[in-house]
Amino acid sequence: MTPIIRLAVAVVVTPLAFSCTEPRSPFQPATAGPAFEIQDGAHHSGNSHFFFLPPMVPQPKFSGTFDGAQSPTVVVCWWTGTACATVVGQFSTSGAGAQVVRVDATGEAYSVNWDTKQCVTVCSAPRIFRVTVLVAGTELGHADVQLVTNQQELKGVTTNEFTPLVAGRTLTIKFRIEREAVFVVGSSGGTVTAVGGQVTLVVPPGAVARPTGITVSPATLPSGTNTTALVGGTAYDFGPTGTVFAAPVKLTIQYNPTKIPAGMAESTVRPFTLVNGLWLLVPDSRVNTATHLVTGTTTHFSTYGVNASASASPGLRSSCGIGTSGTAVCWGDNAFGELGNGTTTNSMTPMPVTAPPGGFTQVTVGGAHACGLGTDGTAYCWGNNSAGQLGDGTTANSSTPVAVQGGLAFAAVSAGGSHTCGVTAAGEAYCWGGNEHGQLGDGTPPSSSTPVAVSGGLTFATLSTGGVHTCGVTTAGAAYCWGDNKDGELGNGTTTGSATPVPVPVSGGLVFQTLSASRYDTAFGHTCGVTSAAAAYCWGENSYGQLGNGTTTSNSTPAAVSGGLTFAAVSAGFLNTCGITTVGAAYCWGDNNRGQLGDGTTTGSTTPEGVGGGLTFATVRTGAGHSCGIASAPTMNTAYCWGDNFTGQLGDPATATGVSLIPVAPSGGLTFASVSATQLHTCGVTTANAGYCWGYNSDGQLGDGTTANSATPVGVSGGLTFAAVSAGFNHSCGLTTAGAVYCWGNNAIGQLGDGTTASSSTPVSVSGGFTFEAISTGGGYSCGLTTASAAYCWGSNGEGRLGNGSTANSSTPVAVSGGLTLATVSAGAGHACAVTPTGMAYCWGFNFTGQLGDGTTASSSTPLAVSGGLTFAAVSAATYHTCGLTTANTAYCWGSNFYGELGNGTTANSATPVPVSGGLSFAAVIAGGSHSCGITSAGAAYCWGANYNGLLGNGTTASSSTPVAVSGGLTFAVLSAGQIHSCGVATAGVAYCWGDNSLGELGNGPTFRVMPVPVATLP
Repeated sequence: MTPIIRLAVAVVVTPLAFSCTEPRSPFQPATAGPAFEIQDGAHHSGNSHFFFLPPMVPQPKFSGTFDGAQSPTVVVCWWTGTACATVVGQFSTSGAGAQVVRVDATGEAYSVNWDTKQCVTVCSAPRIFRVTVLVAGTELGHADVQLVTNQQELKGVTTNEFTPLVAGRTLTIKFRIEREAVFVVGSSGGTVTAVGGQVTLVVPPGAVARPTGITVSPATLPSGTNTTALVGGTAYDFGPTGTVFAAPVKLTIQYNPTKIPAGMAESTVRPFTLVNGLWLLVPDSRVNTATHLVTGTTTHFSTYGVNASASASPGLRSSCGIGTSGTAVCWGDNAFGELGNGTTTNSMTPMPVTAPPGGFTQVTVGGAHACGLGTDGTAYCWGNNSAGQLGDGTTANSSTPVAVQGGLAFAAVSAGGSHTCGVTAAGEAYCWGGNEHGQLGDGTPPSSSTPVAVSGGLTFATLSTGGVHTCGVTTAGAAYCWGDNKDGELGNGTTTGSATPVPVPVSGGLVFQTLSASRYDTAFGHTCGVTSAAAAYCWGENSYGQLGNGTTTSNSTPAAVSGGLTFAAVSAGFLNTCGITTVGAAYCWGDNNRGQLGDGTTTGSTTPEGVGGGLTFATVRTGAGHSCGIASAPTMNTAYCWGDNFTGQLGDPATATGVSLIPVAPSGGLTFASVSATQLHTCGVTTANAGYCWGYNSDGQLGDGTTANSATPVGVSGGLTFAAVSAGFNHSCGLTTAGAVYCWGNNAIGQLGDGTTASSSTPVSVSGGFTFEAISTGGGYSCGLTTASAAYCWGSNGEGRLGNGSTANSSTPVAVSGGLTLATVSAGAGHACAVTPTGMAYCWGFNFTGQLGDGTTASSSTPLAVSGGLTFAAVSAATYHTCGLTTANTAYCWGSNFYGELGNGTTANSATPVPVSGGLSFAAVIAGGSHSCGITSAGAAYCWGANYNGLLGNGTTASSSTPVAVSGGLTFAVLSAGQIHSCGVATAGVAYCWGDNSLGELGNGPTFRVMPVPVATLP
């Protein structure tokens, strides 16, 4: 039987291997396969202006205008499902005879005849052949054709799903190209206007080496794409996907303001690109609210859309940002009025800026001043004005925004050390302020308190102001810098400054998409940029490795940043640099003395280090000693900052002074089931049964195999699955899900229970072969409750705290005397307590202040019943006092009351239980060093007693002898009170800590943050 050809329809799109004419984009996601299908305007969401026609497919419906001026190429190949194995036919409009692609203006179609005799040696059933139509190397669509061996195979196939053809005869390939199906741009550049004028692309000369077909069509977004901030009808696919341009292409998208998501301001919308399901901000993005247009630059093709976008700009010691509502806010140092709120009072939380009518579309922070761009293009500045950097014609500081003189309408502004620059929509550059090194670029030495034009007549796409130098990228992608050059920050191979723009000579003919000049110091200067190929380069001063090339040697010409990462943008800070990759990952390098690299350490790096926290960013900016970014995931448009927080520039008041007066979440995004706070460290168990500890680690009490302190959670070594962990004074213990107890840290008196006195920075098994159901660590000793309800303790036995009738230390578990059947046990600093199944409370050990609750102050090496005849559900032993919860949900405390830690409204000690004041119904009560806390039946947290360093978590440092509510409105499931800090787990599994943080025991960094922390919510 002679073979017959039929069409095969499938589901997945796979581009032809030979259809790309430009390099693959670093933004391009991996393609799927295999694929057998038809793709055009009528099938599989193909190009909406391209259609295959009968006899290959049933007659499609179309409404566009036929474009008979194109020069398509038709390629037929043997298709394996993932790639072309052999090309069996290639036809063009310049072909000859039957092999030429013809245009039928009357019939509004292109056609070519494929003589199947050409594939006699290749065509055999059941091979698939792909017919692909291209214009200037860009695919418009394809259809897969399958060979069958006989007519019988065609039975049961729906009519018109295929074109039967006897092998050796001719298949007519017929198709329709409409206007806007493809736009051909050559090496001389050009302007593409697509989707009825909604999208415009300006391709500069040299951006492509040869004629290239460009396609623009409405996008179908992948399932799961975040569209909460997407402006309706603005998502477009630009093709061919993977095209990389040699120079930046200007992108403009028209949007309908009525389709902006509710509650989001028009002044915040910007163009974004979609990468792996996440939105990343397009470089140099801007909005014109009068014309409802957004613009930006791109060097690659992918999916683009208009989203409302938050923004953040870190400066020397302050930061500013704009939330999606359009409200501009600033926080941090305010000595010169740089917060713009009419005061000179510092603020550790974002404060609204006194904005002009319509608000700001952009804010930028420099040395000690900030600037914003009004919706009409007017630039406003505020703060320090000693060099005229506010541009209002004076040198008087202003704590509220003042308009920059000159009547110029700017598209963007950039605040530097003591000068400011702006670029107009026409690409004209102007600068004002300090000019001692020629950073204004006007060729004159004097400073200027009003804008002066940058010399040279260049047309700029973007500008970046440094401490005493300035850089910009022209619309053709050429980089220029001017001003100070003692460190080679101008990048022209010298260290001679220039008062007018000096071209940056880039080896290898590199073309830049964006540049960033370090903005905050006159002693050091460096510059970084991203090329059109997404490679990062830096030049200038490098004593701290801020150039990222693995050395500390300064460079006067651009040096490639190490690591082979593909960057979307970089930001040069004081002595460090940060960048965001094309997949939204943040990296930083250089100085890290204040945690400004965000990698969880304070160790500097000469190569890029990943920013911790598991965040994906849309933008990242670097300040003098801190950085800020806007996340695209897990929560889009959330601002995060890290690094120095001395003046509150992170926008998180929690640890600006090394303490937290309110609850803050430990870094790392972990979900905890329980936490345990002690003297100077904290431990917790996640919902996945993993153990983590953080804070002081002199004896290895964090269990991570080191003795290095950690201000963020580190995993306990050994891969153990924990049901609970308990942090002691300088050791920790954990109970596995199998009932085994492991301990780690200091073991000088046998508190690890392994039969030795050798300390260990990793978990060691407690001797004895017991199966435990509870564990509690105290001051140099530990106690556990077996599944047989018997209590055992080990370690220090001072004052009889092991409860075995002696005062001899023991490095292995010893039974607590009395033969009691116990339900709970709690080890304090020098005493321990337990509760029987019938609610009787017993305590033993040190009793100097009456903490055993038996009415005396005599210590005891065996359990003594707590006085009062109360029925307890649980007890909690601390340093010099104890608290317990009765079965009626009433809290009682006894022992020391110097700070009011008994909670009864007095500061008198009590050797017997006294009720906690306030009439609260508690679900849990916990005794700490010199304070106590409880969780009510509704999950509200209350604390009482000492409040130095914010122990009570109520936003003050005033002690209280009665319960006060913990700030934040959180609902807690678990609380743990340590010696000088407290922690809890909220019902959502997020851990929070408050109090002293001098050694990182809160888990979110000391006075600085070494990993991103959320900024108090931007409005």
